[in-house]
Amino acid sequence: MKGDFMRRILILLFFFFSFTLSLPLLIIGMLIGKFNRKLAMSIAGYYTRYLAWGLMSLAGVHFVATGMEHLDPKDHYLFASNHRGLLDTPTLVLYANKPLSFVSKKEMAKVPILKQWMDMFGCLFLDREDSRSAVKTILKGIENLKSGDNLAIYPQGTRSRLDEFLPFKQGSFKLALKSGVKVVPVAIKGTDVVLENNGFNVKPAKVYVHFFEPIDLDTWDEDSKKHCATIIGDQIKAKYQQFGDCTL
Repeated sequence: MKGDFMRRILILLFFFFSFTLSLPLLIIGMLIGKFNRKLAMSIAGYYTRYLAWGLMSLAGVHFVATGMEHLDPKDHYLFASNHRGLLDTPTLVLYANKPLSFVSKKEMAKVPILKQWMDMFGCLFLDREDSRSAVKTILKGIENLKSGDNLAIYPQGTRSRLDEFLPFKQGSFKLALKSGVKVVPVAIKGTDVVLENNGFNVKPAKVYVHFFEPIDLDTWDEDSKKHCATIIGDQIKAKYQQFGDCTL
C-alpha cells in the first residue's frame, strides 16, 4: 500500500512539472500550428509519447505488445479499440507509433493546458447530448482522416467494467466508411487492473495490447458494412479473451 501511495505521489509530481515546463513548448507549437499544422501535430505527438512513457513507467506497467508490424509507417488509420480504463489512451499513444488524435468526451475540453495540447494534435470533443454538435464532430473527424490524420476511437462508448465486454456501436464506424480510411482493430487488457479496479490507487500490472491487420471496409459487401461494428467487436473480444493474467 505504501508503494502504491508513493507511485501516486510520483505520478502527480511528474504531471505537475511536465505540464508546467511544457508551457513554452505549447506556445511555440500553437504559433507553428497557424502555418504548419502537421509540424505542430508532430511536436504534440512527441510530447504526448513522453507523457505516456513517464506515466506508464512510474505506474509499473509491464507491456505485452504485439501486432505493430501490421502498421505501415507511411499510411494512416482509424484505430478502433475496446475500452478498459483511462490508461488505454497512453497505451495507444506509445504503441501506435504515430501522431495520434482521439475522439474525447466534451468534459476534457474544460481542462486548461491539456485542452490546448489536445487541440494541437487534432483531438475532437464529442457532446453526446447535443446531436447537432455530435454530427459536426463526426464530419470534422472524417475531414481530418481524409487529410492524413490518425484517429483513435472507443466504439463501446464508455469503459467496460470488470469482466463485461460492451458491444461496439455502429455509428463510430461512419468515420471509416465515409473517409475510406482503413480500420485497425486494437485489443487492450489490464489497464483497469493498474488503476480503476483499485479505487484509482496505482498498482503495477501486466498490460496486453494487440494491433490487428488493417481492414479496408470499402472491400466489404453492404451487409457486412452494416454490421461492421459487431464483426470487429467480436474479433477484438476473441483476442481479449485469449490474453493471459494481468497480475505480476
